[in-house]
Amino acid sequence: MILIFNTMQIVFFLFLILLNIVYFGIIYIVGWSGRMNNKGQALVEFVLVLPVLMLIIFGMIELGNVIYQKYELEKHAQAIVDLYNNEAELIDSYKANNNLDCSFDKSGNLVTLTITKKINLITPGLTNFLGNPFEVKVTETFYTG
Repeated sequence: MILIFNTMQIVFFLFLILLNIVYFGIIYIVGWSGRMNNKGQALVEFVLVLPVLMLIIFGMIELGNVIYQKYELEKHAQAIVDLYNNEAELIDSYKANNNLDCSFDKSGNLVTLTITKKINLITPGLTNFLGNPFEVKVTETFYTG
């Protein structure tokens, strides 16, 4: 069984983990009896490194989402190629049902199919570098004989 979590569920789960780390870190610094000790240096360093670590984690999640969306587009491209070769009249209904933006470029016996999809990124730092929405493009060239 494959579990698919949306990004907000993962963010909430990581937030709960962070709250537990901070709560138990404060208890460790202050101690169970309430008196101070000098064990807080690691917690301060962790809090300083945490934003970079979170950016890396969420970047990996976003990268996984983009790769998954590209994989889905490749499956749709294969299905459209099969429809083009067998039942070309069903392509428009397939595109409408799956909300796809397709274009065909015919050159002799070669046909190039291009499918694009825009993906909304949620990681704040990555939207500055990659742009939002991020465009994924799949190109498939096939022979019609």
